[in-house]
Amino acid sequence: MIGHQISVSLALAALLVTGLSTIASAADKLRVGKPVATSFSYVPLDVGISQGIFVKHGIEIEELNFSGAAPMESAMVSGSLDIGLSASAMLAHLVKGSPETAVAVNVISMANLGIMVPYDSPLKGIDDLKGKSIGITTVGSLSDWLVRMLNGNRGWIGADQAKAIAIGSTISVMTAALKTHQVDGIVGDIGLVFEFEDAKEARLLVPVSDYVGNLPREIIYVSNSLIEANPGLVRRFLAAWFETVAFMKSNKAETVPAAAKVEQLTIPYEGKMYDLAISMFSDDGKFDTAGLAAVRKSFVDMKLLESEPDLSPYFTERFLPSNNR
Repeated sequence: MIGHQISVSLALAALLVTGLSTIASAADKLRVGKPVATSFSYVPLDVGISQGIFVKHGIEIEELNFSGAAPMESAMVSGSLDIGLSASAMLAHLVKGSPETAVAVNVISMANLGIMVPYDSPLKGIDDLKGKSIGITTVGSLSDWLVRMLNGNRGWIGADQAKAIAIGSTISVMTAALKTHQVDGIVGDIGLVFEFEDAKEARLLVPVSDYVGNLPREIIYVSNSLIEANPGLVRRFLAAWFETVAFMKSNKAETVPAAAKVEQLTIPYEGKMYDLAISMFSDDGKFDTAGLAAVRKSFVDMKLLESEPDLSPYFTERFLPSNNR
């Protein structure tokens, strides 16, 4: 009898170990894309990875960085990505047929973005950008959208328009473009200015928040094939994402080193960026009606679409943590 009990106990223990091993190895892999590798807007992905938050939710992240929104969108369309982190301007592509759905708003303001000019530039203010060239990452990107919004805000048309010039997204290329006066300015992360100003290479001309109000600026997009195949995985990803955002807002000391690595800034500069921009992250991912109205209007203003679309078929809040309790 004792031997039988021991055998049963050993069998149960073996089953337990096997079960735990299976759970540990059963993490679902997700391919998640960022259009720009070094932006503070996408730091939650890296912090969630480094802090083990995605793993805690049974997710293994394969992070893929692109040279702008256009190549990332191509990857989404081809099925090479499961999730894309990108600007709300990408909603226009969904209207045109891209096989994905917007599932959460992750950034709600432009707090970390500005237009930078060479340190010795004669430009003094926003109106001096009339007819000037502004460096962007790629056509159709957030930076392109912001130049179009600038033209619309100031009423510039024809030769008076600020001209968007695609120069790529790497810090070295952006720095070179400013140093050589290849462009009159660039749209970029204000965190770059902290370092550029000290080196007398560039300075902030104007924060984009001066001419763009709050709206659903950055959105999490999920391929429709993933939504159909594994909606629970989408819910787990968003649960991990917003848990990471809450962690970041409560833990500056742990967040800043991880963010500094992503943005390629020193700790002091990244600390300034954290203070400037941490509030821009949405706590719940919900889509604001007024914000979506502004996005719809912008599609027409920027000539991305001929008329304001009904966006309701292209976004959903059903995967948000607040809707799954």
